[in-house]
Amino acid sequence: MTGVQENRFNNNLFLRVENVDSGGFNESEVDMVVLSTGLVPSVTGDFAKILPLKTNDHNFVVAADRQGDRVLTGVDGVFVAGVAEGPKDIADSLAQANAAAARAAALLKG
Repeated sequence: MTGVQENRFNNNLFLRVENVDSGGFNESEVDMVVLSTGLVPSVTGDFAKILPLKTNDHNFVVAADRQGDRVLTGVDGVFVAGVAEGPKDIADSLAQANAAAARAAALLKG
């Protein structure tokens, strides 16, 4: 993105972005802009040497039960939460972290 200006009549935003394929610029009027950084997990494999967790093609941890209990990893006592499983918003990360903490607490209580 090379520029953002507000339309003073409707509060929309004018965006100017570089098209890297054509070398030119594109302009768009939008009502909202969301800026985000990329998220790339480590690819060194060092963690896998310590803990044999299943990962997907992008090196994010795969939950053992994708439909039901999404914090189980297949390794007893190890739970996955947040962006370790893949990109997600804060609300989903917190919900999964709460579920993982509850599972860990239950395990500690015996």
